[in-house]
Amino acid sequence: MNLTNELWQTTLPIYQKILEHPFNKELAEGTLSEKRFIFYMAQDSYYLVHFSRTLALIASRSTSASLIQKFLNFSLQAVCAERELHDKFLPPDYSLDKVNPPPSCLAYTHYLLATAATASFEEAVAAVLPCFWIYRELGSTLAKKCSKNNPYERWIKTYSSIEFCDATNEAINVLDNLTENCSADLLSKIKKAFEKSTIFEWYFWDDAYKMNCFMNFNQEII
Repeated sequence: MNLTNELWQTTLPIYQKILEHPFNKELAEGTLSEKRFIFYMAQDSYYLVHFSRTLALIASRSTSASLIQKFLNFSLQAVCAERELHDKFLPPDYSLDKVNPPPSCLAYTHYLLATAATASFEEAVAAVLPCFWIYRELGSTLAKKCSKNNPYERWIKTYSSIEFCDATNEAINVLDNLTENCSADLLSKIKKAFEKSTIFEWYFWDDAYKMNCFMNFNQEII
């Protein structure tokens, strides 16, 4: 078993909790409230901008031209997804400047940027991989369950598309190639990075469903 399969199998119970989360069950059924979905899309917009920056930072640390190109392409794809999906689902007056990210989103994006900047290159790649992999698996599963006339069908199709599947496979292959001769200590750090990001993914969905926000002394909800 290669490393990425081992990582996936280790974190599979977390993914199952994501799959079974009320947000994703209702998303597949088309019964998720529009208010919850817009809240999710707003935090996702914030996340994808910072995810794109993380991928660009990883590209800047790459030691080969092919990896530089690959991660810059990933970064650009994240920005394009942010624009396309959010233009489709968010209100016309939406502005990223107005988004106050939930606790999990803020912590997750800070973790990714910090890992990309200060940890090993391999850990940085491991930290971003769950976002690719979980969305690929979730999109493919939800596409099979998607009800007719589902208002969120376009979102589901984006993450079940061949293009997104191919990008995910590329990211998986990168980590496998990087870790062929890793030390036991580095492998342990890689596993922790992958697991942390997987856990952050669950909290991301949970905060979206509960519409968790930071409280402020001057306003009820930010």
